[in-house]
Amino acid sequence: MSRVVHFEIEAKDPEKKMAFYQEVFGWKFQEMMEGYWSIITGSAEDEGIDGGLMKAASEDAVRTINTIHVANLDEYLSKIEQAGGKTTSSKMDIPEVGVFAYCEDIDGLEFGVIEFFAK
Repeated sequence: MSRVVHFEIEAKDPEKKMAFYQEVFGWKFQEMMEGYWSIITGSAEDEGIDGGLMKAASEDAVRTINTIHVANLDEYLSKIEQAGGKTTSSKMDIPEVGVFAYCEDIDGLEFGVIEFFAK
């Protein structure tokens, strides 16, 4: 079974959004690249997952995107297409992490799928 392992939050104003989550939940943010920050929601011993925050592509795009771990990205991209979903991005290498792609389900809900690199 594949599980949610990461989430992403879009933000119209990333600095303001980070301040909100820092104040309310104590989350920490670390810039990974221009326009994208990792979110540390707790220690490795705590239950839960970490995420990312990104600048929204448009004023209308403010959402949360869940990322699901899969054993073989190509196999799951094919399964998604066969089940009526679609792949909405090219496969992307995330250095030292894995290979990732954005997809949509049958209703257009966006999600990510990731195959981690072997350790």
